[in-house]
Amino acid sequence: MLVTLPFAMAGYRNITRVSSAQAQLGMMCLMSIGMFGSLPCILIWTWDNTSLRVKRLTAWGVQLSIACCGGFLAGA
Repeated sequence: MLVTLPFAMAGYRNITRVSSAQAQLGMMCLMSIGMFGSLPCILIWTWDNTSLRVKRLTAWGVQLSIACCGGFLAGA
């Protein structure tokens, strides 16, 4: 997670500063590398920090549901 997140941060920081479509596409690729590379670490962090099996599965489901709700904000 610490290896891939700087790629995402660089992409988010620079995407508004560039004007060409090719550079924006490159920044989107950096953002994707950073976010999708750190997703398993975030999921496992929630899995390890909950105690009982029912709580663990519920927390994981809530985490994924909230993450999927980001699509509502992206479409607005």
